[in-house]
Amino acid sequence: MSTKKKNTEIQGLRFVAIATVLIYHIWPSFLPGGFIGVDIFFVISGFLITGILVKDLEQYGRINYRKFYDRRIRRLMPAAGAVIMWVIIFHGIFPPLYQTQIFKESIASTFFYQNWQLAYSAVDYLDADNVPGPLQHFWSLSVEEQYYLLWPLLLVAITSFFVRKKKSIKKKTIRNFLILMTIGSLMYSIYESYANPAFAYFNFFTRMWELGIGSILAVTVLWKNFSQRIYHVIGLIGVLMIVAGILLIDRSDAFPGYIALLPVIGCVMIIIYSQIQKTSKIIDVILNNRFAQYVGDISYSLYLWHWPLVILLMQGEFENSIVMGVVVVMLAIVIAHFSKVYIEDVFRSTKGWKSLAIIIACAAFMPFIIAKNMTSITHFMEGHGLMQKSGDAEFEYKISLAKENKSQIYVDGCYAAAGSTEIVPCVYGNTEAQKKIIVVGDSHAMHWLPTITEFGERYKYRVIPLNKTACAIGYIESVQKSDARRADCIEWNKKLIEEINATDADLILMSQSTGHKAFDVEKDESSNILASGIQEFVRDITIDAKVVLIKDTPRFPEDIPTCLSKNKGQYETCHAQRKDVIDLDSLPDPLVIAAKNLDVPLLDMTDEICDEELCYVFDHENIFWRDYHHMTESFAKQLSPSFSQKLNTIISTQQ
Repeated sequence: MSTKKKNTEIQGLRFVAIATVLIYHIWPSFLPGGFIGVDIFFVISGFLITGILVKDLEQYGRINYRKFYDRRIRRLMPAAGAVIMWVIIFHGIFPPLYQTQIFKESIASTFFYQNWQLAYSAVDYLDADNVPGPLQHFWSLSVEEQYYLLWPLLLVAITSFFVRKKKSIKKKTIRNFLILMTIGSLMYSIYESYANPAFAYFNFFTRMWELGIGSILAVTVLWKNFSQRIYHVIGLIGVLMIVAGILLIDRSDAFPGYIALLPVIGCVMIIIYSQIQKTSKIIDVILNNRFAQYVGDISYSLYLWHWPLVILLMQGEFENSIVMGVVVVMLAIVIAHFSKVYIEDVFRSTKGWKSLAIIIACAAFMPFIIAKNMTSITHFMEGHGLMQKSGDAEFEYKISLAKENKSQIYVDGCYAAAGSTEIVPCVYGNTEAQKKIIVVGDSHAMHWLPTITEFGERYKYRVIPLNKTACAIGYIESVQKSDARRADCIEWNKKLIEEINATDADLILMSQSTGHKAFDVEKDESSNILASGIQEFVRDITIDAKVVLIKDTPRFPEDIPTCLSKNKGQYETCHAQRKDVIDLDSLPDPLVIAAKNLDVPLLDMTDEICDEELCYVFDHENIFWRDYHHMTESFAKQLSPSFSQKLNTIISTQQ
């Protein structure tokens, strides 16, 4: 069978992959599992790359690394570099919110560690709420590049071992090694997808098995002698598995894990099906039509260019627009066509050393290009008095930094992240004082820390935060965000009560988000169950310390920096109606219920954040929220005088 024949199904798979990703990024509710297109790309990459490497071994007895990496560089780097440089040079057309993101993502994308940057950001519960920047989609290219670096090195190690033993390496040996590597990665992926799903999604080692399965396929010959009928059945099952994955999987699943086997095995089956001469008309309609082949041919450039266009054009009133979505698709295809013809194809035909020299020069000058064009450099100079800034420029600068405007505790790492049960105590406030305040709770306790720290400095308290992100107080199994069970939170709370009872604290401040929900109960039951968890926890405190609960802050319908960023000149539209963001009826705050049942004080700052009608998101000095429910550090400090006055009143009335 000809290579061309084999490539038609591969191109058809690329079409399915990019089409699902494109639709998911523009209309996510239409294809909830459209993100699995990336997993299809991983399988294809593993299959093709391993085929190239093994062919070298068979023909020359070694891998021609110069030729291999020259081909990879000319295939991937020019178009990728063009997108990165375009985003940097024209960064000013993106809303101000994205300026800091562009700076970080351009460096991470250029040197292919974007996936790790996102993985470790996702571990931070606050950063997990960040808006995606226009280069975030480079994470999947980073995974592939890391595989292109690791897998050839492992092949060298295997080959060298057999050369020393004076034996020739066989496909069976490579396949057995790949099977072990792939199973190990899959097992880790299953574990990590449940233990730490945000980290697992971008982690190279949880994704390696998907490329590994494609690699196994490239060195397996057992399936090459099936009958035509079996091939047709395999192909149809493969198509159905991918369709099922697109329609049934969504981001609330523990992904990649074992769930990703559905699209991955489906992709494998279609590649196996591609080995036959007489194809199925049903599958040909999907994979081998002219449009699918054309889109598959430009799929790499289409993947690179579509996401910056989505970020740029689908803002504000166009966010859910069908018309604008169609415009983005058409524009992305046009740009991808020219990118394929005038960038990808040109560099593929360029002599290796010339293309490599050009790419190295571009990478070397990338920091200069960033420094020359990034608005953040101007903002830095303005912020340090080196340039005069206008009112609008100053406010836009604050918007661009709002996501980073968070408590020092995050910089110091003095908290337990998702999946961890480690107690990480630090000391703030007046570190020499005898009196102690312990701050207990999740990220909503942590965002009060700048306020409490100022109280401690003024009134001579040591402030000791004992916090874990996304965990409710008490021994109640709860869920947060994607309904992932947080069993680690129960273990954390058991360690926490021991730590508290081992101290001689004078005051214990407790707070948590109303975003928690007790596991496996109806919404209206959840608040009472969570309140009972808080009550049981407080009753287990054996030291003679005053306990004060801090009522939760408002939760806004939209990410505030995003809202401000896309409503330039109409920032006031981002303020919210008080009745809409204080859910007293639909979801009572468990802290309020627990305070009443325990007869302990409740510190309520709602009236300092909202008036009778509106809850505010900014004033002339500060932006108040770094996402839709976490306060910025600057706003927390701004509230310090009122907070201190209320807390002092509570302390004095209890004495």
